Amino acid sequence: MLKLGDQSISAAYLGGVKIKKAYLGEAVVFDVSEPPVPTYTITASIDPAGSGTVSGAGTYQAGDTVTITAAPGDGYQFTGWQENGVTVSADAAYTFTVTGDRTLTAVFEEVKASRLPAGYTEVEYIQNANTSSYINTGKALLNSTLTMEISAPEWKSSSTAKYLFNCNSVFNLYAQSSNIKLLHSSGSANTYTVGAMSTGKIKIDCSGKSFTLNGNTTTLAANNNGANMTFPNKTASSSLIVRIYYVKSVRAGDTSATFNFELIPCINPSGVVGLYDLTNSAFIPPTAGTFIAGPAV
Repeated sequence: MLKLGDQSISAAYLGGVKIKKAYLGEAVVFDVSEPPVPTYTITASIDPAGSGTVSGAGTYQAGDTVTITAAPGDGYQFTGWQENGVTVSADAAYTFTVTGDRTLTAVFEEVKASRLPAGYTEVEYIQNANTSSYINTGKALLNSTLTMEISAPEWKSSSTAKYLFNCNSVFNLYAQSSNIKLLHSSGSANTYTVGAMSTGKIKIDCSGKSFTLNGNTTTLAANNNGANMTFPNKTASSSLIVRIYYVKSVRAGDTSATFNFELIPCINPSGVVGLYDLTNSAFIPPTAGTFIAGPAV
């Protein structure tokens, strides 16, 4: 620092120009250079490992504008930048001003490959908009093994039978008095009660003559052919609001589309809510009325 007498000089000018540094011989006797600008480290990582790449990390000066970029790898999509477990940006190219060290993580998630054709959206379930809406799948049971998951979310206990599905009145699955029941007609009607009303994981084994609901099994008196599988019963007065999650039937030694099918709830490219038959590559729209789609999966 340059002094005049015993006073320090913090600034000096020569011809109106500020003097920043002065020498006496080779020694610096006056220096008002700006202090160095601090530098900070920007770190970027990936979660999960191998799911993508990041760029833009490094060392920067305070006040710099920085953009870090995330790019997903094959089979992944970018979901956001996180810092200390909190999402700070949903943009793959995240721009910010450097004010300190930062440790950021690019989060990716695996993209589930659709099992449906292009333009179709798989959904968790579909349900009829009202009791007048139904789907006649055109499918049938004959020495088949049927597995399905359905429920009746708006059903209330009643002594009146309310039907979830039927097959030409040979197989009728219905709710009554707090239970799910199967009415199986083999010349004369036989009623089987299996379990309380809830989401039903159901298996009807025509060949093995058994009916299973949520792990509880009862034996059927005989095998019978049930055609025109309909969700729910098309008679509105005895129908329910029914959610269909999954339906599959296999008939051993047969390749017929009538007895072998796997039905997936979906929305088709035109926005119609219905069922897609994976086994036979065919969309089944509502027969009457409309259906409502659950969340996409």
